[in-house]
Amino acid sequence: MTTLDAIKSIKIDLTQGLVEQDQSCAGSYEFEITPKEFLNYSKQDFKSNDQKGNINALTNAKRAIDCQTDKLFYSIGLDPNNFPNNIVEEFISKSKNSPKKDLPIRLRLLQAINFAPAKIVSDVRQIRHALEHHYKNPSDEEVSGAIELAELFIQATDSKLRNMVEFGLTDRPKSILSDGHIWDSIWFHYKSDADIFEVSWCLGKERQQTFTIENTSVEFYYILKIATSFEYFEDTEDAVIDWLEFIRHPIPRQHIKIDRDY
Repeated sequence: MTTLDAIKSIKIDLTQGLVEQDQSCAGSYEFEITPKEFLNYSKQDFKSNDQKGNINALTNAKRAIDCQTDKLFYSIGLDPNNFPNNIVEEFISKSKNSPKKDLPIRLRLLQAINFAPAKIVSDVRQIRHALEHHYKNPSDEEVSGAIELAELFIQATDSKLRNMVEFGLTDRPKSILSDGHIWDSIWFHYKSDADIFEVSWCLGKERQQTFTIENTSVEFYYILKIATSFEYFEDTEDAVIDWLEFIRHPIPRQHIKIDRDY
């Protein structure tokens, strides 16, 4: 059984598609030193107003970003030190926003699933570049910019994490006829302890076969992108359409219309 099989069996009308969000599903994870603590150290270092302080501030700004990046992946059940790289690379290569290849794969994946804004991810290179040239004293402007960037990165990605949800797909006519119960639908439940999405689908009032999508599947990352896209409707619709195109649903992309219940 595949998601495409389920959608076809349910006969979801994707010209009137409807995505329904369920409960939040991201886990929580913290290191002994948190990203915000590294950021606070950076701000403290910067106040010393000398060369040593600037170098330490820049280093701690990068640590804040690295720590936040690892925290995000652990919070959604992925080990950042043990990615299935070939699968992730395949997903990234198909991404519409084309992450830059000179960034670490972790940041490229965050951008590909819309977890972090592309501009912020791209600008992380400024910090990496400054540190790689550590024999040159960083300017106050470089350090100040790095601190601001780290703070924006933490705020933006924390917001995405808070808004990660389980969700279901049906269509508007089926929703209207359901009397509050979405029977003809397919649902995605995230299991962070097992690194999988559990997929269940209903036809009429009967629950059909339940199956899983593991993080060793490219489709896993398309589903993850949908689950983290509910903060903005346009992101949700785009993510669903990208997924439907990936699983080769026969409906032409331009005919798909996805609505969302709030």
